[in-house]
Amino acid sequence: MLDPRTITRETFEDAGPDGFKLSFEDERHDLELIGAESLKAHPGHPRQVPPFTIFLRGPSDLMIPGRQGMCTISHGDMGEIEAFVVMLGPDEAGQLLQVVFN
Repeated sequence: MLDPRTITRETFEDAGPDGFKLSFEDERHDLELIGAESLKAHPGHPRQVPPFTIFLRGPSDLMIPGRQGMCTISHGDMGEIEAFVVMLGPDEAGQLLQVVFN
């Protein structure tokens, strides 16, 4: 399991856009990484690496209970990480999701 305190934006970007999976409860969905952005670090923040956010796209029928929650994101080359995932809503190709690592 990857450590959310030390994972970087580049970890996701280096894995490429395809091959991500989202798991919660008994569901598993394919995801596409559609973007990653650096965030401003605040003085005294305990995170060991710069904060960032990633944007993912899942299938149109994806529905996280309550539209947000703890999920497992995995990738064959990267491994697994537990993260708080927020559904942003649909676009023309599926459901958009955001995860912030701060």
